Amino acid sequence: MSFRLNFDHHVSYDDERDRGISIPVRLSANDRSCLITAKLDTGCDFCIFERRWGDWLGLDIESGSERVFRTMAGNFVTHQHAVIVETCGIQFESVVYFARDGAVSRSFVGRGGWLDHFRLAIVHYERDLFLSLYEA
Repeated sequence: MSFRLNFDHHVSYDDERDRGISIPVRLSANDRSCLITAKLDTGCDFCIFERRWGDWLGLDIESGSERVFRTMAGNFVTHQHAVIVETCGIQFESVVYFARDGAVSRSFVGRGGWLDHFRLAIVHYERDLFLSLYEA
């Protein structure tokens, strides 16, 4: 049995140069926006962004609900905020987390807040990612 899937957008990535699957993401809040590159992490429960992006958007980082994330490299504290997220022209409001510590130097899009908005296919051998807005 074979299946055919259709996607609206294509993103190429360079896994060797970028060390992972990099996704262009625009975050918006308070009439400000920033275009960043985040790593796709399908094992990550939520979207986690560097503090500097929340500061750039004018968010009072510590005013958001606190959540501690535990990783193999250690624990770090984040704060929850609602922002507008855009990828490939697809825009939606999402609850994401910003690191409290400015030393956290990577941003990730995960299942909650990003992947749950898309149909996604990865052809890693060719370094291609395909996506469309998920509409139930």
